[in-house]
Amino acid sequence: MKPLGFFLGLLLLTGCSTEKKSNSFVNDYEQSIGWTQVPVVKGQSHSGWYAESITPDREFSSTFLASFAQIEPARLLPLILADVWVYGTKLSQPVTLVLHVSDPADGKTIAYKTSDLNPQDANGKWTNLLLTHRLPANSKGSYICKVYLWNPNKQTLLVDDFRISFEK
Repeated sequence: MKPLGFFLGLLLLTGCSTEKKSNSFVNDYEQSIGWTQVPVVKGQSHSGWYAESITPDREFSSTFLASFAQIEPARLLPLILADVWVYGTKLSQPVTLVLHVSDPADGKTIAYKTSDLNPQDANGKWTNLLLTHRLPANSKGSYICKVYLWNPNKQTLLVDDFRISFEK
């Protein structure tokens, strides 16, 4: 019976790897009340009760900002997946999901990728906007990652369920 117990223990230890394959950050705006200065509205959301309100006086949504070392100190997770749900009623120009990776040592842009949401896709319904990018192997933990929604024409819209995932 001892060999079976040893084998099961070994199987349990090898099956529980501590190596992370992904790390996700989500802002569903439900926890925004009392914590940040993000303007939210109640009642018209993709999920839950709250969504971020982008009005003509705001060009950008709230921004995810972290160094790669903060995201995963053990090692770089090079695949970045970002998605956000957007709702507009009178959009006439695209809004853009932006990924910007920079080196704080010299301010140099390492990666800049965008994904546009066309107005006809979002007017009157919640629409998912997606962006995917793989970082080069020589990326550093000190690099800063920013992800945000850019509203260059300062239109009125709602943003909800912002998710940024870093994967192997």
